[in-house]
Amino acid sequence: VAATADAYFDELAAEAELHAGHEQAALALAERALATLPHAEALLAGRTSAIAAAAALSLGEEARATAFFDGALARDPDVLRRLGLALPVTVSVDGSEIAARAAKLIGRSPRFHVVSRDHIHQVALTRDEACLLGSNGERIACVSATGAAPPPAIVARQLVDDLHRRAFALKSDLSQADLSSLDGSPTAARADRQVKSLLDRLGESDSNPR
Repeated sequence: VAATADAYFDELAAEAELHAGHEQAALALAERALATLPHAEALLAGRTSAIAAAAALSLGEEARATAFFDGALARDPDVLRRLGLALPVTVSVDGSEIAARAAKLIGRSPRFHVVSRDHIHQVALTRDEACLLGSNGERIACVSATGAAPPPAIVARQLVDDLHRRAFALKSDLSQADLSSLDGSPTAARADRQVKSLLDRLGESDSNPR
C-alpha cells in the first residue's frame, strides 16, 4: 500500500517538476511512478508516460521520449490534448494532391509537431488513407476516405479530422473509476490543487536556497 501511495505522489511531483522546468527530476520521478503504479491505473499511467515523454524530449532524449509517447498512446491518447502536448512525427506522402494538402493540415495541427528525424512516430498519407505509425512502422491508427470523390481539399480535411479522432480517442474499455479521473471531476480537481501546491513549494525552495 505504501509503495502504491508513493507512486501517486511521484506522479504529482513529476508533473510539478516539469512545470517548474526541472526536466531531469521530472523524468526520474515519472519513471519511478510508472514502475510501481497498479496495473488498473491505466489513465494515470498514461498521464505519467506523457509527463515522462515531455521531460525526455526537453532533455534531447528522443528515443526515450518516443517510448514514453507509445505508453501514453496505448493507455490514454487523449492525455496529449489535455496536457497540451504535441506528438513529434515525420510525414510521408504518396505524391497525390490529397496527401500534400493533408500534410499541410498535419503541420498546422496542435496535436502533431512535424520534424525530420528518424525512429519516431510517422504520419503516412496517401490519396485515400491516413495512418499514424509507431517508431517501428506498426499501425497505431488508420482511417480511410469514404463516400464519393469530392474535391481534394475536402478529402484531405476528412482524412486529417478522422485521424485525429481515431488516434487521440479515449479508450473504449475505460472503467467508471478511470472516467472519474478525467478533467473536470473532483478527482482531477484535487490533483490540480496538489500539483499547484507542489509548484508553490518548489518555487519557495528555489527562491530560498539553503
